[in-house]
Amino acid sequence: MTRLTGLTPRASCRAGPDAGSNVLTRARGSDGDLTLNGKKIMLVVVVVFLGFWMLTDPNGLADTAQSAGGSGWDLTEQLFSGVIDFFGALD
Repeated sequence: MTRLTGLTPRASCRAGPDAGSNVLTRARGSDGDLTLNGKKIMLVVVVVFLGFWMLTDPNGLADTAQSAGGSGWDLTEQLFSGVIDFFGALD
């Protein structure tokens, strides 16, 4: 059997007070219930909303995504144009 040296331990190989714990036991609050932070809750809400929208009105979702992408591209063009004009004015 070959032994590899110089490798870092995997994320599951922990030392210290967290040794042997998994995600669920670390996510539990002081009373033992599972706790969710606001970011995870918001992510779940957004994913459920987009999935519901896609199932109920796919054309509306596609139109909104297309217009949002076009607006985002226009803002990006304005940003780079402003940066180019700024550095051009420094001369």
